[in-house]
Formats: sequence, C-alpha cells, structure tokens
Amino acid sequence: MSNKTLQRSILAALVVLSADSAAGLELNGFEVRGGLTAPSAWDTGFTLGVAADLGQVWVDNLYLYPAISYQRADESERFFGTSFDLEVSSIALGAEVRYFLDDNRTGWYFGGGPYLHLLEREFVVGGARLVSSDSQEPGVTGVAGYRLGGGLFGEGRYMVVSGFNQAQVLLGFSF
Repeated sequence: MSNKTLQRSILAALVVLSADSAAGLELNGFEVRGGLTAPSAWDTGFTLGVAADLGQVWVDNLYLYPAISYQRADESERFFGTSFDLEVSSIALGAEVRYFLDDNRTGWYFGGGPYLHLLEREFVVGGARLVSSDSQEPGVTGVAGYRLGGGLFGEGRYMVVSGFNQAQVLLGFSF
C-alpha cells in the first residue's frame, strides 16, 4: 500500500468515525504537554504538543482528542575536530481516542490513534547544512497516562513512524 493510499484511508476513517458520533461532540477544553522524546538510534530530544478535548464518543469513558505536536532530536558525532550532525524534526497531526478507567476522567487512561508526520531531516557538517529532505509519513501513537483532579497529568507515549520511532515521557495540564 502506498503512503498516499494509507494517508487517504486514515483520513477517511477519521471522517467516518467522527461523523458517526458528531452529535455528541463539543469542545470541552484543551491540554498542553511537553517533555522528553527518545527516538530509537537518536540522542534524546524534546516534544511539545496541544490537543483539543472533543468529548465522549461511541461508548462510556472513551474520548476523542485531535492533536498537533512537534518533536525534535539529533545525532551528533565529532571526527578530527569537525562536528557531524543529523537533525530530525516532525510535526505530527492526528487524533486519538482515550479510555479513562474513572467516570470523572481522573486517574489512569490509555489509548492511541493515527497521525501524519511531516518530517524534516538535515545533515550538518561543521555548521554548514549539506543535505535537507522533507517527507510525509503516516504513523500511529499509543498512550498511557495518569490525570490528577486539578487537570495536571503525566503520560508515556510511543510513536511509530518510518525512521523516527520514539518513546516520550510528558507532563501537561488541561484547561
């Protein structure tokens, strides 16, 4: 299956599923999160993200969160006094569903969903950018977290995307 076909399939599934439960959707607030990202084969980087809480969908305690996030990491080596850096950044656009074990949306939750990653890779030698490439890659994210009553939360995420899989540890708040 080509990337374009997969992207269209993901988008079509989101539209159909959202339309099916659109009657119950409403903006309940936002959440902001940030923290460390540890991509496989890369040095640790950082992640920043924002998600909208669109409310309960399909079954009790299952909620829809469309989101956007930014991740950045690099790999640096030094040979004979010259630095060689490979930098990767990603803007991830997608939506996930989360299941909360508590009816009040406090305590433990888990979920995941599809994302489209806009990846940029740069190869820098001695401060000069030699090669830059952009790509759009489909991916999927799994999430597990714990939300306190005041809107503070901590979560772990794992993003699967071609050439930039990453584990994340994030802190955030909802309002």
